Amino acid sequence: MIKKLRIFDFDDTIFETEGKVILKKSSGEVVELTPAEYALYEPEMGDTFDFSQFAKVINPTLIRPVAKRFYKIVSAGTDNRSYVILTARGSEAIPHIKEIIRKYFNVDIDVVALGDGNPQAKADWILNKINNEGYNDIFFVDDSSKNIMATYRTIKDLPIKYKLVDLSTPRKDRKSTRLNSSHVSESRM
Repeated sequence: MIKKLRIFDFDDTIFETEGKVILKKSSGEVVELTPAEYALYEPEMGDTFDFSQFAKVINPTLIRPVAKRFYKIVSAGTDNRSYVILTARGSEAIPHIKEIIRKYFNVDIDVVALGDGNPQAKADWILNKINNEGYNDIFFVDDSSKNIMATYRTIKDLPIKYKLVDLSTPRKDRKSTRLNSSHVSESRM
């Protein structure tokens, strides 16, 4: 039996927000990073990060191409399928994310807040769902190529169907209004 799991990241995937990661370098310099900039940043020795602006969702702006696909998928019903927002944000953001999803899409969806920006955390969460709950058809959309690659490396040899969509190409550079299919890893059982 096919059991589908549809996973969407939140920040810079379904919504852009004004929350910033505050980076304090060992030199004393303080830098504000957007979620997209943080996803690409390679930490240096002595760096410290402040994620406090992500406890709430600050001024969300819908990313329409992904939002259209998200709505189509979550409106398809729940027979043998589950939907989830999987975010690196901490658990304090869950009610805020749920409220915004309800406001824009009129759906109630599970939100998993890992409280961990390590790409392997998302990959491990997905692997746990495959191994312990029997999901065998995975669709994962994220704006971080690191998250997509960690997931690919983790599940690529499993006997499942998967589609991993990498939205790391800046939106202004995308020619299409569809999900960026040029950055898709896909396998069929």
